[in-house]
Amino acid sequence: MIENLPRGIAFENNHGEIAHLNQKFISLMGLTQKPEELLGMHCNEARKMLSSIFENPDDFIERTEAIIMNRKNLYIVIGLMVVALSYLSYEQYNLNKELEEWKGYYKSVAISYVQEIMEAPELKAPIAEEMSTTLIDFDANLLQFEDLEGAQFSLRDFRDKTLFINYWATWCNPCLAEMPSMVELYNQYKDDKNIVFLYLSKEDRSTIIDYIPKDEALAQLPLYKIITDDELFSTRGIPTTFIVDASGEIIVKDVGSATWNDQSVIDYLNNIL
Repeated sequence: MIENLPRGIAFENNHGEIAHLNQKFISLMGLTQKPEELLGMHCNEARKMLSSIFENPDDFIERTEAIIMNRKNLYIVIGLMVVALSYLSYEQYNLNKELEEWKGYYKSVAISYVQEIMEAPELKAPIAEEMSTTLIDFDANLLQFEDLEGAQFSLRDFRDKTLFINYWATWCNPCLAEMPSMVELYNQYKDDKNIVFLYLSKEDRSTIIDYIPKDEALAQLPLYKIITDDELFSTRGIPTTFIVDASGEIIVKDVGSATWNDQSVIDYLNNIL
């Protein structure tokens, strides 16, 4: 079925191997192999093959910008951004200034297009099958974290508060895409002593601090580095946002980018505060 799709698509299985891909993807990446010849190849090997698209950055930029001009090909653009940024993450180059600017350009394009397709969060309670319990035991919970100055905290420090917990990372474009809306939401409630906002990352403090100048939204949010996580907040991906009421009940679990300054979110929080 994917062979008949008008867009380039590739799927990775749980073993990190290529499970499916179509001819459109082959063409977009400038490869000469047939799709069936790449099935079962480990994705790390595939990334090395894709290094050819970086040999002529101007050609790649021209081809991608032509796709950007066609809004029907939005998901192709996002796919190209993911491939490009994944490649740059896995290959340890001493990037020169020109390549750094090129990488930054595509990161900003990817973030912009994620923002265009974001919607308000659904604000639904966690699915029972995903969590063994939705009630936090503040005395036993293992989640500990520190702010960017090194002060350490645990959930026990925020007992009897409504908690807005967001898991994110500097390398996660969907995470960064929702941060401007997070800032607007946070600014509405930052003086309310009944709610606490926690933006948690597993990255080193230095990584977070070094990235803040590249994203003005992050400088306005209470950011923390996770010291020890708790399986209660385990998630299949980021960004993931939890809302916990004052009794310790997890009442919202939302996975993926969302527009958090939407009026529906404000009404929801006002109703529980």
